[in-house]
Amino acid sequence: MNMPFDPSVCLDFSYFKGMSTCKHVIKELRRVDDNLNIRLNRLPRHGDLTAPCADFRDQLLAVYQRRAEWIVRCSEVIHYELDTARTAAATDPTNLHLSNKVKELERKHRLLANESTVESILRDRTATALKRKCHITLPTA
Repeated sequence: MNMPFDPSVCLDFSYFKGMSTCKHVIKELRRVDDNLNIRLNRLPRHGDLTAPCADFRDQLLAVYQRRAEWIVRCSEVIHYELDTARTAAATDPTNLHLSNKVKELERKHRLLANESTVESILRDRTATALKRKCHITLPTA
């Protein structure tokens, strides 16, 4: 998936599977990892695995870079929106709408932090499987 970055998608971080949600974009970018074992099992048991393993590693690295870009850029967008909302809420502490907006943005910030944790776990799992089958290592994040 080579979807161009759109900051508005970051603010639509939900558990629903709408086409434009941040969660959906990250899920699509994780499709390569989800099919990892299937792809590794399709590799021949004998013979030279250098080319297919290197190709797979290159695909993984490209996807990792794209996912990291989405997570970092969305984190920046949410952080900026959160700072703006906190400033507005501080100037008008009785405004319930602003207070709720701050809470919602804090929730989105936590969800995105969770995605970073999931990303780390996924990369470790993928690196282990690739090393086991292809005897090559992935660079650390």
